[in-house]
Amino acid sequence: MNQLSHEDIEQINNMKNYLDQLPLNAQSKKAYCFRITVEDIQKLLSQSNNGHDLDGLRIYLGAHLLDGSMVPNIHIIACEKDEDDCYNDFIPASEDSKKQVFPLVAHGRPCPTDCTKKKLV
Repeated sequence: MNQLSHEDIEQINNMKNYLDQLPLNAQSKKAYCFRITVEDIQKLLSQSNNGHDLDGLRIYLGAHLLDGSMVPNIHIIACEKDEDDCYNDFIPASEDSKKQVFPLVAHGRPCPTDCTKKKLV
């Protein structure tokens, strides 16, 4: 893990500038960042039902398609480490082999909507 750098800030500002150029309808879904709470993280990591927390989180990038514009969003799922030290998406076991069970997912709370008064970028 590294400290926030000038390059990081530049990339964040690039995304903000991109989002600010979206058509008005698409701007209704724009988010500059997403807040994830400790409680969200704990729920994701504790869903295995085997008494042990899962080993990590994976953030998938998604997008709303509005008026031909992509508006980014995030989908966070838990991962478990296997014997080869690879992190695999957690897939809950199903009692019914014909029914797929999906893991919990967090989407974060978007800003603007859930913003802070103090922010680095």
